[in-house]
Amino acid sequence: MQVFEWVYKSLGEILVNKARFPLNDSDWNSEEKEQFRIYRQDVCDCLTYCYELRGWTMLNEMIDVAEQLVQIVENVRADFN
Repeated sequence: MQVFEWVYKSLGEILVNKARFPLNDSDWNSEEKEQFRIYRQDVCDCLTYCYELRGWTMLNEMIDVAEQLVQIVENVRADFN
């Protein structure tokens, strides 16, 4: 499985980016919101499979991504205040 390590790492990064909520979803109707919810659940399932193959390495990478996103939100919030 070490041969495919970089593939699953890249896949995880791409999926996390694809599953982010858009900045403005106010113009979406209820059907579009439901389709996006289902899409995000499918992404979550795929990430779970990646985690089963990569284990703690992937979990640590996801924690790093979460910390980066929190920092971005804090910076944006500081800009508005």
